[in-house]
Amino acid sequence: TSKEAYVLSLPSVEREEYLLALRVLLYGYKYDHYTRDPSRDVIVMTTPHVPVEVEDQLRADGAIIFRHDLIPSITDPFDINSDHICRHCYNKLLVWNMIQYERVLLADSDFLMVRSLEGIWDEPESQAETGLAARSVLHSDPGTDYLDSSFVIARPNRTMFEELLLVQGSPGPMQDIGQSLLDKYFRKDGPHPWSALDEKLHEKCWMDSGDWALTSLWSMKVGKMLGHQLA
Repeated sequence: TSKEAYVLSLPSVEREEYLLALRVLLYGYKYDHYTRDPSRDVIVMTTPHVPVEVEDQLRADGAIIFRHDLIPSITDPFDINSDHICRHCYNKLLVWNMIQYERVLLADSDFLMVRSLEGIWDEPESQAETGLAARSVLHSDPGTDYLDSSFVIARPNRTMFEELLLVQGSPGPMQDIGQSLLDKYFRKDGPHPWSALDEKLHEKCWMDSGDWALTSLWSMKVGKMLGHQLA
């Protein structure tokens, strides 16, 4: 087991494009000559909504599977107890309970990795001494107090994990509840101020409105991943 790890989240397979994107990222972390980081583990967090055969495929692709029930202990401002697509955002908090690692990088699946992230672990901004380093929501203003939870480096700590479970996000769009929870706990005027990471490329390349060059790059990476699987 490495001291640091990459973490991906797969709460369900209802949206096939996210499973495909996750597999492309997993291939990038493990095997792509231009983006791989062979010295660190890659963990995929799943829930009981993910079929066992999908988990088996991800293991064959090189992932360590971390299967966990949906976190039930947080009271939602919406009645979404049966909607795991909305509630899975809370399961991202589990990275703070991965105390076998010193730091973990949690990224959403809709990232297109164009070079290895190996060097990010040595950057001063990535040390996450207070528990979290993240990108700013307002890319033009890194000093904003609102973080982007789609790409973060967390420093696992069981006490911090237990405290996070007691925080409730502010009312708002369902998918943003977990985001507001982190904004509240890691606010810059509080005891656990988050630190800002340098900006990285982020584009949903399978969307019809996406940039042509990025879409072509995305398609090429999908082909490389599928080719590796068949080899």
